[in-house]
Parts: sequence; structure tokens; C-alpha cells
Amino acid sequence: MKTEKILICALCGIGDSLFFLPSLHVLKKNYPLSKIHLLTPPNGCDDLLKKEKRIDKIIVFPWQKWLPSNKRKPLWKNFFELFSCLLKIRREKYGLCFWPFAVTTSKKMLLSCFLGAQKTFIHIGPTWWNRIKILKFLRIIPFRRKDHFVDRNLDLLRASGVKISESSLPFILETSSNGGGNLLPLPKDQILIGIHPGGNLLWNKTRRWGTEKFSQVALELSKEIDAHFLIFGTPPEEEILKSITNQIPDRSTVVSNISLTECSLLFEKLHLFIGNDSSLIHLAASKGVKTLAVIGPTNPRQTGPFGEKGYSVRVDLPCSPCFDTGFSNVCPERSCLTQLDPVQVAKISLKILRSEGKQKIFDLSPSNHQFASSSTLLVERQRYEESYLKKLAFLNEAVIPLPRHL
Repeated sequence: MKTEKILICALCGIGDSLFFLPSLHVLKKNYPLSKIHLLTPPNGCDDLLKKEKRIDKIIVFPWQKWLPSNKRKPLWKNFFELFSCLLKIRREKYGLCFWPFAVTTSKKMLLSCFLGAQKTFIHIGPTWWNRIKILKFLRIIPFRRKDHFVDRNLDLLRASGVKISESSLPFILETSSNGGGNLLPLPKDQILIGIHPGGNLLWNKTRRWGTEKFSQVALELSKEIDAHFLIFGTPPEEEILKSITNQIPDRSTVVSNISLTECSLLFEKLHLFIGNDSSLIHLAASKGVKTLAVIGPTNPRQTGPFGEKGYSVRVDLPCSPCFDTGFSNVCPERSCLTQLDPVQVAKISLKILRSEGKQKIFDLSPSNHQFASSSTLLVERQRYEESYLKKLAFLNEAVIPLPRHL
């Protein structure tokens, strides 16, 4: 296949961008001579992927600063900067353009029209855009709700004519290793376990397991094995990080003021990483580390850590996963997280460390689902479904049908 330049529009979260790594592997294999460019917002992904060997150029696209709501500059200046940037991208004359799976919005659809790629592949989104017949360059691809985000991205490639012959694709971030041990003085004779109790407040507030739960997991593990814990987070999260290190002061270190690139180097030294469903859990998985994601309202079959060493633990309630059912907006209790037992999570962590974990998803829910609030949850869910699930009826379908004209 001959295509000089390929554009990947990763205007999404860091985790969603990392889910494109297996597709990146396939693209480079099928287009070895093509230049692959990445369009990304300034969310740290540009710094993380700047040494990715399969990406030739990274274009930072700070679209949020050009929104009409940004009053720091006159509106005409915002639009002038936006269209100047779009013009530079159009001049690259991309043959193919792919949008990694995330919520397909009208803004992304509109942006596709200005990028100027000969063929653009994006997942199905707002209904009215799917009916537009004049956009011959735009291929709108359906997806299956049960598929992992990685598989949905591979479907974009299949739609473009790329043949995927490999049964197992690598989920590896190919960067040069400079030795993460130089960033921190790490013990050499102890098992290194990373813990991430935080996450992006904008998206992950509803996905966070309690800090005291992570503390208890660390305490339980320290009773069984000689381990040192690296507690990862951002500077604003230092208080919750220190609340964990205070429980095991001699066996833990706070890691908060480093970049994502430096994080990835440290991950190479870890034996296990435990955290919420956020970007760091997927970054650890992309470095080949054994990972255990604490799953609450999301679906581990869609967004769980990808690869042979990625595991998830959850409580499968009748209302789970509420990010799919639309129930997350009316659930103040977060029972799927509060009912996760830290002692059991610690036992599962030991199994994974000892390579005894046979299943990929560990379900800690009682078989009868008899909780004090379960009847209330089900009644609320049925009431909420009428207004939400009818509007998004495709959530319950195995395959979302393509519009007739495509």
C-alpha cells in the first residue's frame, strides 16, 4: 500500500490514545515507508509519545484555547489562530486519517472536514452527521459495545483495507529506556509495587476507589511479602498520597512531581501496578508491567488494561456497568466501589505477582446480589432508562448499524 502520510487524530484522553498502540503497530507494518503524524491536545501525551519510534511527528492542537468561551483574546484572534493551524495541517496532504475511539462529537466531525485528508475513518457519532451524503471522504465505522477500545480502533484499519493477520498484537510503547532507577533511589532487593489512588478529577472522580482502601491493600501486602510501594499522583494529590505512606512510612515513597515520560521509565522497574481506571494504569500496561485496575462504573471488557499482563477487579452489581446504562448520574452511593473488599484485592494482587491469576477479570460480588440498596438501585435504574436509554437505543444492540447511504 502506498500512502505518503498518515494522520492520527488523538484529540482524546491519554488512555484512549494509548489504546491505539496495537493499531500503530499494524499501520507501521503495512505502511513501512509512510510518515505517521499524531495530532494531540496539550495533555501530556505529546511529551509521552515524542520518543515513540513509530511516530514521525507530533502536532499539538490546543483547541480549547480557541473556543468562543475563552475570553483572554478577542474572538477574531482565536479563529485566526485556529484556521492558521488547520491550514498548516491541510498543507501536509494526508492520504489517510484515523480517529482513535472516543466519544465522536459534532466538533470532531466538523474538524475532519477542515483537515483535508483524502480518506478519514471515524466511529459512528451524532445521528444527523451520519445522514450527510456529500462527505465522500468520510467513512463512518460502526462498533460493537462488547469490544475493547483496542479492537474498535483495529476496526478502523480494517475498514481502510488493512489486513490484520496477527492473532495477538503487542500493546507496547516503543521508547528508548534511560533507566528509571536513576530518577529515585529504589531498593534493589525488594518487590516494587506502584499504587495510583487518584486520577483526573474531570473524568475520574466517579471512578476513584477510597484512599483508605488503597492503604489497607498496601498494609495487607506488606504483611505477606517484602515490598516497597511507590505511590503515584500529581502535586495537588500529595495529601492523599501521604495518607497512604503514613501507614507504611519505611516501605513507601511518594512520586508526584515527575512527567509522564519519567513515570513510564519508573514503571519498567515495577513488579506490579495497582490503580484506578485512569491513564496511568494503561501506561503501566503499555510498558509490560503486571497491572490490576480497580473498576467501578466502567466496563473492564471495554476499557480494562489491555494485554496478557492486564487484570481488573470489580463488584458486578445488577446496575453495572453504569457508564453504559446511563445510571452513573443518579448513583450517589458508588456501591460498585465502596463494596470492593481491600483484603480480597490484596489476595488477588498476590496471585498476580505469583502468576497464579488465571482469569483476566476478578468479580468480588456475592452471587445473590442481595444488598440493602439493591432494590432502590433497580427501581431508579428502570425510571432512568425511559429517558436515557431510549435516546441512545444503540447501547443495547450488539452491532450499531451503518447509515443506509454508506
